[in-house]
Amino acid sequence: MYISDSDFMRVFNLVYYFSKEYCKFLLQHKNQLRKKAMLVVLLFCSLLASSAASNILVIAPSLSPSLLIAMGRVADTLAGTGRHFVTMWIPEMNLLQMNGSNLAHRIIHMKNISNAFQRLNEEMPELFDNAANSFWSRLLLDDAELEWCEAVLKRRSELDQLRTAQFDLVYFNMEDLCFFGISHYLNISQKALVITGPIPDQYNWFLGIPQPLSIVPSMQESVMVGPRMNILMRALNVWQYGQAIIAQWRLYRQENAIFRRHISPDFPSLEQLASRIDIAFVFGDEFVDPSYPTLSKVIPIGGIGISKTPNKLKQHFLRAIVSAPSGAVLFSLGSIADTRNLDKRKLANLFNAFAHFSDYAFLVKVGVSDEFSREMIGNVPNIHLFEWLPQTDILSHPSLRLFISHCGYNSVLESAIHAVPILGIPLFFDQLRVAKSAEYRGFARILTKSDLSHVERIIEEIGEMLDNPKYKASARRLSKLHREKPNAPDVQLIRWSEFLLANGPLPEYFFDNCCNCFWHCLAMPKSYCVDLDKN
Repeated sequence: MYISDSDFMRVFNLVYYFSKEYCKFLLQHKNQLRKKAMLVVLLFCSLLASSAASNILVIAPSLSPSLLIAMGRVADTLAGTGRHFVTMWIPEMNLLQMNGSNLAHRIIHMKNISNAFQRLNEEMPELFDNAANSFWSRLLLDDAELEWCEAVLKRRSELDQLRTAQFDLVYFNMEDLCFFGISHYLNISQKALVITGPIPDQYNWFLGIPQPLSIVPSMQESVMVGPRMNILMRALNVWQYGQAIIAQWRLYRQENAIFRRHISPDFPSLEQLASRIDIAFVFGDEFVDPSYPTLSKVIPIGGIGISKTPNKLKQHFLRAIVSAPSGAVLFSLGSIADTRNLDKRKLANLFNAFAHFSDYAFLVKVGVSDEFSREMIGNVPNIHLFEWLPQTDILSHPSLRLFISHCGYNSVLESAIHAVPILGIPLFFDQLRVAKSAEYRGFARILTKSDLSHVERIIEEIGEMLDNPKYKASARRLSKLHREKPNAPDVQLIRWSEFLLANGPLPEYFFDNCCNCFWHCLAMPKSYCVDLDKN
């Protein structure tokens, strides 16, 4: 709790300061105190510390393990200071047996909300199919988010319990504007957005940083484009951007309606609430990401919670990594992609390509029920299957030569931090843009879904990554920059959060030109300086 400047609070601060110093003195001389007296001292000091702690809420929807882990790292970093009481609220999207946090003081689950995302997983095209990253797949996701959001709002009594906690600051994920509305309903005045991937098109507008489409790929990635575009690619990018606007307008119009139906007829628009965010923390790195327009309120914290000193690997992982003379390759398509559901022919092509590199050990993450992969590899000595892998610890092992990845944002950052080149197989949504960014930075190459139909093509790309030292050199450069930069991610999160707690809200950071949203008013013309001045 941050104290005001009233006379009473000034006295309180003075008493608190001397009490804290007295606690330090007693703890330093604890060996000279009797056992019962020491217990009283510890109880008093713990009550003193909790009374001064700020009350923080971290909203972490269980969409995927990687998202929960990312939000859990935020919660753990704040709780680890000892200066904040951190509550983690996990509204259930998918059924996950984890919470992502080790240090949060309190974890609240909201379960059995809706089966919208379970149905979405069944309706989505197979992930090796190009249709998985189509505009229509985007609409399926939007429909699931809308249904889920309304189901949460119907459980208003549980939201009211959170509201009575009187949180000082809330962190919530960019997954959907629904969380902007929920945070507003919880009456939390200071808000921090956590973006666990590239900043989506609409959030750039809300934050006040519309992006030039000539160099910034749209997040509606039906066609993979990167920072370097020719005329055709730019035209495709504008087309994709138009699709993104249509999808966003469709979703936000319906979400505004459900908030006004279930909460209040005069509930403010979600777009307007989004433009009033105090700070946006982005799980990105200013050296790994391409240089795009940004603002001072957008704080990069990529790499937060990733240990620079890895844990010791268990023996079965270690045996696999060192089993081949030339090193090891890690293959993982992330926490959402279950290899059991992937195209069997393309998966077989990957395994046949792995077998070709007999001097390398391939550590492959497969689904629990994926019998095809187990039968496919048979007794191939250089392929090792695992249902779970300690990805960060394996990436840090000196014998690892390459990471074949879906190019999720966290995976790419972990690879860069540990100086491991990437062969990307992006599957959908932001993974296409992230893969092109890694390629742009020189430590990655890309296998398209069409490439997976040809074993020779896979072998060619793996061979290029293993034999050409330039990719490793680029990865080492990025690793050095990340490790030596002066603004460490955990320090960024803590200092900016405490600055916000002491001084927020921060209207100086608000984007005044966002009139509800860019397609409702004149935000787009005003941003390009072609609006008419009424004066």
